[in-house]
Amino acid sequence: NVATWFSYLKAALPKFDKVYSGNEYVKMLLKDSGCQVISPTFLDRKKFNATNIRKLIVQNQQWENLVPKEISDYIKKIDGENRIKIISKTETKPQEY
Repeated sequence: NVATWFSYLKAALPKFDKVYSGNEYVKMLLKDSGCQVISPTFLDRKKFNATNIRKLIVQNQQWENLVPKEISDYIKKIDGENRIKIISKTETKPQEY
């Protein structure tokens, strides 16, 4: 529910004063809620983005060099590679949203 999304974020997350997002829709929703939104500077958005990284994981290709070591370690710790592969096979295609 778009109308209650910001309220949900405030209730679910520790206190925050600003949000970094390159997603125009997210920026619009948060600005409408009075939250300060900062657009990050992207190095190579085509290469360094979650959609590309998930695609590489599903295709069993090299992806670890695209994220900080702490992130790749965490993804492996929670069996994230397998989880992403399972999600990619669902009919609802949650990875497209």
